[in-house]
Amino acid sequence: MISRTPAIRLAMRRYFPRADRCAEVLLAAALLALAVPASAEDSAKDYLQQALENHEKVKAHYFYRYFSPERESFLMIQQFVHPKHGVAATVVQPIDMAGMRTVDDGKVMNVFSPLDQKVWVQASPRLTAFPIRQRMGLLNENYRVTFGEESSVAGREVRKIVISAKRSSVGDRLWYVDEKERVLLRSERVTEEGDVIPLLDVLLVFFNSSISKNEFKFDVDEDIEREKIPDPRPFKYGKDVSEELGFEPRIPRKLPYGFRTIKRQMIEVDDERSFVQIEVSDGMGRISIYQWSQKVFEGANPSGIRSSAADIIGGVGFSAAGDAPPSVVKEILNQFVHASH
Repeated sequence: MISRTPAIRLAMRRYFPRADRCAEVLLAAALLALAVPASAEDSAKDYLQQALENHEKVKAHYFYRYFSPERESFLMIQQFVHPKHGVAATVVQPIDMAGMRTVDDGKVMNVFSPLDQKVWVQASPRLTAFPIRQRMGLLNENYRVTFGEESSVAGREVRKIVISAKRSSVGDRLWYVDEKERVLLRSERVTEEGDVIPLLDVLLVFFNSSISKNEFKFDVDEDIEREKIPDPRPFKYGKDVSEELGFEPRIPRKLPYGFRTIKRQMIEVDDERSFVQIEVSDGMGRISIYQWSQKVFEGANPSGIRSSAADIIGGVGFSAAGDAPPSVVKEILNQFVHASH
C-alpha cells in the first residue's frame, strides 16, 4: 500500500479541494455477489489485512498517480519504501509542485517545499497511526470483504478485493493487491450511482530492487529555513483543552454510518493560537473535523485544508475533509456542529 506522506499532504492542501491532512490513502470499492462462502470472505480479509501491514515492510520503488476526489486533477509521485530506512516521496507532476519531497524514517519526518524554500520538521505520523487490528475490527462492522476477478496492474498479477459497504450511502471500495508481494497497487471508490472513482493507480513498480540509502537522506542548502512543528497534543475531553483554545470543542457521543472517533488532538500554530483536529473512521473511509476560534484566527481556517463542508456557530469555525462521499462528510460535520458540550 502506498503511504500518503507529508509532502503529498502538503501538495494536496494547495492542489486538491478535499484532502485530509492526517490520514492515509483510504481507498476503493464495488459490490460483488451476495452469496459468498464464509471461508472465501475470511481469505479476502486476510489479503486486505496483509496489504495494510505490508505497505511499509516491502522494499519497493513506485511511480503512481494520486487523484483528487473529484477526478479534476492528480499528483504524479515517485516513492521509495525500505523497511530499515523508511519512506521517501517526491512529487513529479504537476510542474508547479515538482520537487516537493518528504522523508519519514518512522520517528521524524522532514518536508521540503521548493515553492516556499522551507523545510518542516515534526514527529512521524506513523508513531500515532490507527492500529491495524482496531481498523480491521471497525471495518468488519461496516463492510463485507470478498474476492473479485483476477486482474493486472502495472504488469503485475493482482487480486481484486471488493469491500462492500453495509450502508449504501457510504459507497463501496475496490483494492487491487499484488498477488506475490501483497501490497496495494490500485484503489477505487464506487458511488451509489455505480460510477467508479479512481483514487490511486501505480503505473510502474520495482519490488525488492537495489535501493540506495541515499534516497532517504534529506540534504538541502544550509540557507534553507527550517521550522520545527510542535507535536500535536492528544486529549480525551473537550474541557481538557478549552482554556488554550478559548472554547470547548464539540464532540458528539455517537456518529452515523458506523463512524467512530479514532483521534482527538490539539494542534499548536504558535504560542497563542491552537485549533482542534478530530479524526473519525468507519474502517475504510476517514474524515478529519477541524474546530477553531473565529476571533483568534480572524475567520481563517487554520488547517490549510480546502474543506468539503464547513460551518460557523457561536464564534467557532468548523470544517471537514475526507475520502468519504460528500453527503457523508457533510452529515458527519453536522453531528459535531450540533453536539452539546
